[in-house]
Amino acid sequence: VTPVLQSGDANTNGRLDVGETWTYTATATVTTGQYTNIGSVSANPVDANGADIPGLADVNANDPSNHFGVTAEINIEKSTNGQDADAATGPQVAAGSTVNFTYVVTNTGNTQLATVTVTDDRGVTPVFQSGDTDVDGRLDPNETWTYTGNTIATAGQYTNIGTVTANPVDTNGGDIPSLNDVSDTDPSNHLGVASTITIEKATNGQDSDTGPGQSLDVGSTATFTYVVTNTGLVISNVAVRDDNGTPGNSADDITPNFTGGDTNSNGLLDVGESWQYTATRIVTSGQYTNIATVTGNTPSGGNISDTDASNHVGVDPCNELSKRCFLASSEV
Repeated sequence: VTPVLQSGDANTNGRLDVGETWTYTATATVTTGQYTNIGSVSANPVDANGADIPGLADVNANDPSNHFGVTAEINIEKSTNGQDADAATGPQVAAGSTVNFTYVVTNTGNTQLATVTVTDDRGVTPVFQSGDTDVDGRLDPNETWTYTGNTIATAGQYTNIGTVTANPVDTNGGDIPSLNDVSDTDPSNHLGVASTITIEKATNGQDSDTGPGQSLDVGSTATFTYVVTNTGLVISNVAVRDDNGTPGNSADDITPNFTGGDTNSNGLLDVGESWQYTATRIVTSGQYTNIATVTGNTPSGGNISDTDASNHVGVDPCNELSKRCFLASSEV
């Protein structure tokens, strides 16, 4: 820095006369952090004619000056169920379940921040949890404050934006006029998915949801197939039961045998998977309707289920009107 004389040489003789005060100025661009510079002056004693005075040594003096370059900066990081989901679609969550948001606010500048306010554009109210270590109500440099909020998931894509604003202040809490308020935003995303499970039941390969269904010989074997499909979130504890035609009596229920479909063998009905089951019974006379039920648990712990009926009629292959019975008896 080169100081430049501004005023003080009253008689313009180029000499600092007794009682005179000269003023110099200089400028520098403020940088972040502590700054100390030292001003120095030196001069040669002279007589009234400007001649050197041999018995006097040169004189000098110095004086330091300090300032602190302040920067006001703030950062907010928002997460959904613990995931930093800035871009869609974000984590999948069950529609109807609680979605938890976390807002982490950090002072990335070097001056304190007051009147810290965190908002969410979707009506969520962030609540301060922790971080004000010295309990002064100001977000100190490098301090991190944590806020939380929540909402109930609805089906479809959801995006909300967390915003933080604050006012730069000095160590006494006073406003710093030269610094504007600071702010930052961060989005987060999730996809609300409805947990869905379906069961499709067939009798001897036919989807007979309504009666009477196909005719089967009394005494023959009816084979039931059950296809369970997940079109939503991962489902656990999948169980299939068949009421065996007696909806009011669980004692005779059929437990179909699992035959395949768990492609990754993880015991979970994953999205897009279809599990197959089979069961059999001996056909009895008359109309028969049995209902299959599948149950399971959603990721949030809720219950999910579906049902499907199947029908057939058991007919006597050898009644008095049966052609087969007539042919069989004529061959005797």
